[in-house]
Amino acid sequence: MSSATLASGIHGLIATQSACRAFVDDLVSNSADQSACREFNRTTLDFVLGHAGPDIIVLASNWSNATEISVLVDRLLSSGKAVILITPLLNVGFDVPQKWLENQLRAGRAIPEWKVEANPSLTNSRLRQELAQLLSRYRDSPRLITVDPQSVVCEQGYCYLVRHGQANFRDTAHISNVNASQYRGLFDAAFAMALKALDKQQAR
Repeated sequence: MSSATLASGIHGLIATQSACRAFVDDLVSNSADQSACREFNRTTLDFVLGHAGPDIIVLASNWSNATEISVLVDRLLSSGKAVILITPLLNVGFDVPQKWLENQLRAGRAIPEWKVEANPSLTNSRLRQELAQLLSRYRDSPRLITVDPQSVVCEQGYCYLVRHGQANFRDTAHISNVNASQYRGLFDAAFAMALKALDKQQAR
């Protein structure tokens, strides 16, 4: 993503906190969340929605709740932001590099490619369907751009955990730094679309 922003002449900041997903804090629905995460989300959203906040917001998280995502997207779009939403990747459920190493040790040879069936659990099918339904009202909005990383690592009914001798994940959920460049094309297109949408909005 950094390479795509530089190529587009975009400068910004990364706002993230370990083990904290992005959400619009609510007194009731987020009562069980850590206070540090709630405070982080409140202050970050206040900054983003402020006068000096960025025009393009990239949302990425280990998503689990479609309604929570939709509420956040609603808030950002209603404030005039362009939103690039990274949809759920894979629900792997185990440490990919560790399991890959164990598989190679058992096999007694290198395993340069490891793909698994793209079943509904792995692909977060239910969550993705719920999210698509909730966001369908924005299907004609040029300011909501979705980036689907599954389109890069999954094809013909299978998803690659390891490809070309490199793991696509560095643990159970995070993509590996080595293979991050394979998503460059998705972000090049997404930022171009976001800039175009903002230019149209400002021209009105």
